[in-house]
Formats: sequence, C-alpha cells, structure tokens
Amino acid sequence: AAVLFSDVSRSSLLAKRLDASVFIDLINEYFERLGDAVLAHGGTIDQFLGDGFMASFNVPKPVPQPERKAVEAALEMQRSFENLNAKWTAVANLDLFNRIAIAFGPVHRAEMGHTQFRYITVIGDVVNTASNLCALAPRSRNVILVDDGLRDSLSSNLVGHEFRPTPLKELKGGLSRAFEITSLK
Repeated sequence: AAVLFSDVSRSSLLAKRLDASVFIDLINEYFERLGDAVLAHGGTIDQFLGDGFMASFNVPKPVPQPERKAVEAALEMQRSFENLNAKWTAVANLDLFNRIAIAFGPVHRAEMGHTQFRYITVIGDVVNTASNLCALAPRSRNVILVDDGLRDSLSSNLVGHEFRPTPLKELKGGLSRAFEITSLK
C-alpha cells in the first residue's frame, strides 16, 4: 500500500491570529479539499491528526497502482492547497505551507482502539516512514517527499515531474534518503 501524511506548517500561528471558530472552519476546509483529492484518486482517509491527516491507497479497498494514485493525489492536493493558502493569506496575513509525505510497501490492516470505539487502520514500517518523512520535511515551503520504495516502484516515470534526492537526518528504520517530487516546468 501507499501511505500518505499531509500536514499544515505554521498552523499554530494561524490559530493565534484568528478566532477559534474561524480557525476551525479553515482547517475543516483544508480537510475537505485535500481529502477530496485523496478520494478522487481511490484513496481512503485513515485518520485526522490535529491539522493533518493520514490516508492509504490499496487498503481497505484495492486500488490499481496505489503508489501512482498516491502521487497523483498529492500533486492535486498541492494545487488545492495553493488556492487555499491564497485565501488564508488574505484572512490572516500569514503564509502557510503544506507538507506531504508518501511511503510504499507492505502494511497490515488492523482494527485499533478501545472496545467502545475501534477503527480500521494500517500499521507497519511504511506508516512510520511516511510519518517521519512528513515530520522532517521543510516547513518553509510546500513539499512532497517520497521514500525509496515509492520512487523505485515508479521508476522515475512521472510525466512532467522528477524525483530529486533530498538529504535527511537518519529516520527510524534506517532510511536516510528521501526524494522530493518537483515539476519539470
């Protein structure tokens, strides 16, 4: 499966500048617009995590070429976020950024939680890698990072885009490289 994490950088500054109800509306709009991109490409929204969320492609429902679908969703998510950010800048006079990270490989479907509230999710090294990539991604610009497994699976065959190596500090699990998806334009 492909596992995707998306996060808004500098959202705590946004929360300080706006009334709580306005801030909540903006974050919910972010979840709607970027979540729609995930769903349009066959992904499943797994869980919301503060000002970010986790999605999976190929679990629980099968998706052909889940790694490609995740990248296509991420590219659409970035375009949607750029439109949102223009609006947010006008409201709060603050530039925000979206970090997206995707990892690809084996996962386990799991039912997690308390007996009164359980949800279906995925677990495994791929989830940890995607989460770590997102946390380590630059906070000063919009970025999409992927792991070696996803890059190798697509064989750099992404029309109009390329995978640029990005040095990162060593991640849990031994991954020490990531690749940023950049436009050839």
